[in-house]
Amino acid sequence: MLHTSSFVKVSFIVVSLVSAVDARSEARRLVLVRDGHPLATIVLGKKPTTSAQLAAFDLQYHLRMMSGATVPIVREGQKTRGALILVGDTDRSGALGYRGEDFAHSEFLVDAAPSRLVLIGRDTGDHEEVDYESDLSVLCRYHALTQAPLGTCHAAHTFLERVLGVRWYLPTEIGEVIPEQRTIAIEPMKLRRAVKAPYRATHPYAVNRNLCYDDYKAVDWQHDEHYDLRSGVLYWIRNKNWGGPRLQVNHSFVNWDRAFGAKHPEWFSTKSWEKMQKLDYQFQTNPCLSQEGLFQANLQIIRDYYDGKPEPFQGAYWSASGAYFGICLNDNGSWCRCAPCVAQYRPEAGDEASLSNYFWTYVNRLGRAITRTHPRAALIGLAYSDYTVPPQDIRFEPNVGVMICRMPYRYWHAAYHRNDYAQIRSFLEDCGAQTLFTWEYLIHPWVDSNPFTPVIPRINARDAKYLTGLAAFRGGYMQLHLDAVMKDGARNGLVWSHPVMDHFRLYFRLKIYDDPSLDVEALLSEYYEKFYGPAARQVLAFVAALEQRWSDPEARAASGAFPHQYGSSNARVWWEHLGTRAFMNRAEALLKAAKRAAPVGSVYAQRVDLLDRGVLQLLRNNRRQFAGSGLANLPPIPELDVPIGAAPRLDGRGDDAVWRHVAWQRIERTNMNAGAPAASRFKAVADRDRLYLLVECTERFTERIVAQMAGRGPAVLADDSIELFVSKEPVGGRYYQLGYNTLGSVFELALDRTGKSGDTASWRGDTSARVALHANERWVAEIAIPWQPFSGGPVKEGEIWRLNVCRNRRAGSDKVEFTNWSVCGGGFHNPQRFGRIRFVAAQR
Repeated sequence: MLHTSSFVKVSFIVVSLVSAVDARSEARRLVLVRDGHPLATIVLGKKPTTSAQLAAFDLQYHLRMMSGATVPIVREGQKTRGALILVGDTDRSGALGYRGEDFAHSEFLVDAAPSRLVLIGRDTGDHEEVDYESDLSVLCRYHALTQAPLGTCHAAHTFLERVLGVRWYLPTEIGEVIPEQRTIAIEPMKLRRAVKAPYRATHPYAVNRNLCYDDYKAVDWQHDEHYDLRSGVLYWIRNKNWGGPRLQVNHSFVNWDRAFGAKHPEWFSTKSWEKMQKLDYQFQTNPCLSQEGLFQANLQIIRDYYDGKPEPFQGAYWSASGAYFGICLNDNGSWCRCAPCVAQYRPEAGDEASLSNYFWTYVNRLGRAITRTHPRAALIGLAYSDYTVPPQDIRFEPNVGVMICRMPYRYWHAAYHRNDYAQIRSFLEDCGAQTLFTWEYLIHPWVDSNPFTPVIPRINARDAKYLTGLAAFRGGYMQLHLDAVMKDGARNGLVWSHPVMDHFRLYFRLKIYDDPSLDVEALLSEYYEKFYGPAARQVLAFVAALEQRWSDPEARAASGAFPHQYGSSNARVWWEHLGTRAFMNRAEALLKAAKRAAPVGSVYAQRVDLLDRGVLQLLRNNRRQFAGSGLANLPPIPELDVPIGAAPRLDGRGDDAVWRHVAWQRIERTNMNAGAPAASRFKAVADRDRLYLLVECTERFTERIVAQMAGRGPAVLADDSIELFVSKEPVGGRYYQLGYNTLGSVFELALDRTGKSGDTASWRGDTSARVALHANERWVAEIAIPWQPFSGGPVKEGEIWRLNVCRNRRAGSDKVEFTNWSVCGGGFHNPQRFGRIRFVAAQR
């Protein structure tokens, strides 16, 4: 068993509360252990809950690891010795006025007096026997799947943590901090409280036994080598991540195609059952919220749920749990284009707000209707995709709450920080939402994109502090990296893949969700001191360097890419501007200093080694992957002379005489600098009023082309489409994103330097496209871009602009193919990688 020896900075809480017992103080103190001998008995009720049993076993384990003494556990009615530790509901705790059923969900009590200690809270009524040495799957059945209350566990773990100084920074024994103390005596105290954020959820339950990506990719991970359910159960329960009410808010129209598609095709964006069957429903189709029949069907499903009826079809209650029924559209941008729906869209509001009024009007109407028959029913709308931003001029019904999808790793940039918090305030104040939940994407950037992974404990802790300061905040879901494990050639479970990396994002959030009175800086300092002991100062320098680097404004500015592209695809930013060779060498030197400071063979040395394997070597590997890829050697930025002369006739045919004298520009590479799976090319000409492009996309499988969006809006980009990016030279504040699908539908957006649409959302470019489809051969678009909205007047000879011509191909395979004229080296939103076009006089 791994535990820590006490030293002054680490164990000050324990030393002040647990000290040698002298004659004067013994009468008023509760002595549990003296000189390594037990002086107390842990008492359970005659039929204890699983929560009380685990609390008793875990308390016994930690007292033994601290002092060497095994404090016995008995059931009420059996012989006891010394002070009594009453765990859960017992007759004796009941005689003191404490009954578990009198506590609220996630509420608990720690009450210490000279002769007894009471640890109790609200538990469920399950009483199955718990084998502490097992995988603890019994706790999964009662508390992970249903999120049944664990109040007595909360009491025991709060006592261990706040009174005895125990910590659980990582799963498995190496993550435990248990101060050594041969004598354990505590002052009288009484603490009764509840976990601040009642709804706390993560997935999966099991953890990767190795705690990190030793092989850098979870390829063929075997169950016996990586699957550790017991350590996961203990970690989640000890840190109070389990035990809150169940919360399941997700895409809520699951399997509606199977239930209603054939009979009511008008309820869906395709308006055709035949067409719907050819598409991936969840990722290519959406419900039509203007259909009264769909609304009534949704309302009836919600009523059935609150009436306790069985699901009318599989998936009908997918987004429902406990007191709440969640509402969210399908996970795609193929919005319905019927006239009543389009009339409610606001494309001028920007890509995160264009459907806000449409979606939230629907949710609000459901809330108003359900309360007439089920006054206690409550709905949660998921603020996601094009309905992330709060709606305008809509006041929510009292039973309508919001769950906001957030990416805290972006909070290095003040604009994102301010923007997200402003949206939260708007949902609460302008819309009147009385309950607020969050979906935290702690999983980003995706590990398989070989990122410069953000190690940002302070950013996450401060964000948690802000949220818990809001009266409406109720907690939410924290999404982590997970991978499948195999057994006998078949998938056999999921594990939390990389606790070493993720705990910097998760642990401090869990602590503050439990108790927001904690001071962020004290919490961080304590982590380094307790967990790394003599190497605390050196590990702090290492982690601080990584967090500062992620937030380095100079490195970010030098990269030229926009903040919202610091996600899963901008490897050049990560490794040419953040994780440079010089910085990685500096980080390695800092960690070497930590290794020298940690005594050889100590648990501190093992933990520093975990940081090496789980953080530094992962970053080193990711940098090697980048250096060996095409992203490290992008082709030069292309240049093109665009003649100013006569305008071509635009009919999608591309055979006007104007085009004959202009050379084709080939689109031969993907955005990640691989060969393009399907060829594309374009030509460009201009007159005094417009820029014209002829774009030709080779396509053998024209019958597979995705063309859902008819009209204007961001869903154009979810189809087979062309994307254009235009800006003035030099690249500065604003650039423009334009999109066109095979129906001639248009998307237009101006973006400012932060990468947000902001005050540019109302911009309209008045561009147009004519498209022709040639079966099993190609599709051709002729595009006209007027100068006035872009530059305020005609273009002049000699002017230089920036342009990129990109293609989103969905017809080729299940995986979308992204190709570009000027290789971006990641996401298309990289203005410094746009090609250069110079306007010249046309040859006569």
